[in-house]
Amino acid sequence: MGYNVYITRAAKWYENEDTPISLQEWKDYVESDPEFEMMEEIAVSLPNGSMMSYASEGMAMWVSEEEEVLFDYQEGNIVVKGPEDDVIEKMKHIASRLQAKVQGEENEEY
Repeated sequence: MGYNVYITRAAKWYENEDTPISLQEWKDYVESDPEFEMMEEIAVSLPNGSMMSYASEGMAMWVSEEEEVLFDYQEGNIVVKGPEDDVIEKMKHIASRLQAKVQGEENEEY
């Protein structure tokens, strides 16, 4: 389990019914940023040898020089699990383009 950080337009990320980021807005942003790639599904091998997969229409991978980070569109927000400082900076850049902000699970703003 990790700490989620959100790109949101809402005062509180979980109350965004009136101010959602649309899936199309997110896809348009991803298409405009060469560091991103839309993903239909990801799969990982578990220690017991089985595979676990996850699919989401709004999932995109950010590929920087140092790492690959999954951004996931969920119910009008864009979510990243446990982002490091460089990822939060990228999230802030995206938020400015989407007229949004970056907010943690406990409603703190970055």
